[in-house]
Amino acid sequence: MKIGKSKRGFTLIEIIIVVAIIALLALLAIWTLRNKIDRANDAKRKSDLQRIATALEDYYSDEECYPVETILANCDGSELKPYLNSIPCDPVYKTPYCYLPVETSPCYKKYRLLNTLKYPADPAIKSLGCDSDQYCGWESECSAAVGGGTGISGFNYGVSSLNTALSQIVPASSPTPLPTPAGGSWGCTPMGDCDNYGLDNPKCLYQFPNGDCGGGSYCTNPIYRCSS
Repeated sequence: MKIGKSKRGFTLIEIIIVVAIIALLALLAIWTLRNKIDRANDAKRKSDLQRIATALEDYYSDEECYPVETILANCDGSELKPYLNSIPCDPVYKTPYCYLPVETSPCYKKYRLLNTLKYPADPAIKSLGCDSDQYCGWESECSAAVGGGTGISGFNYGVSSLNTALSQIVPASSPTPLPTPAGGSWGCTPMGDCDNYGLDNPKCLYQFPNGDCGGGSYCTNPIYRCSS
């Protein structure tokens, strides 16, 4: 059976191919737009977390403690005034950011602040050691902190006080346990390289006396990396 032509001279097969191409281009455009939206929202999340972190450090300077675990629970609230006029929340889900203070008697002396970046190829995720299938390792704690049942999961980005690491995930390829590093001026960068940070740099929990950071194996483990 011969396939007839339309009034404009196109065969049915040609029409199907054209429609398929248009559909493919439409899907590509939608994907590109979705990707741009995700990255824009991720930029807002990063900015929000940095603003909150600055407020937390200002709070600590005055009180010598970080605030209680519920301080971020009220979206747009004023609980952090005068350090932060309005408490920001996730730009899409409108839920609080995950705040996990750590108590070291008599009050909170450390904290972690996390959220989910929707663009999985963001290099910050890997640099923080949160690119495993367990993300940063605080899924259950963060689910409870943001109220649970919100649909948010995969907490793969955040900031923390200088005296604690954000991620608790130890890569399987890292030696376990690693020996205790000796003091010095060299430290592991957030990307896993070795660099000279100067003696007793507050960005580094661990520093080394040599330019290879103890042979290089330390820098594969995020807990030994200096903060950015």
